[in-house]
Amino acid sequence: MTDMREATANTSDEACAVACMLVSNPQGALRQNGDGWQRRVNDLIRALRDERNALKAEIATMAAPQGGEAVDGLKPCPFCGGRAELDSRRGYRSLTTGNIESAVAIYCLQCSADMSICHRDRPGIDPSELADELREAWNKRATG
Repeated sequence: MTDMREATANTSDEACAVACMLVSNPQGALRQNGDGWQRRVNDLIRALRDERNALKAEIATMAAPQGGEAVDGLKPCPFCGGRAELDSRRGYRSLTTGNIESAVAIYCLQCSADMSICHRDRPGIDPSELADELREAWNKRATG
């Protein structure tokens, strides 16, 4: 991971330097080096995309639970296998009142699939009971 961060930092620094030269004096930079600048900028863009994709893949690997294990009592996402997280105070704006209200939600950290139960829809039920109910529903539909 350290090598990847160093390579990304080096490429990012070089890309910033080239971008600054082009922004500060685009006509002069292009006239001085002709097609060389354009090729270098395209090479840097490709390198940054490759590094971004490699980092995304590494993050996805780190976020996914190993061997289908449950984390905090939540099975992995049924769509992508990513790690799920419980948010007992997710905010949302009510369509009927326009007020900011809260819900219990479970969502995947990788693909953003989610389930939620609004507190207002279940008046009188403790938020921890709503969380347990939602956890049970998530785990029933999970494939892992």
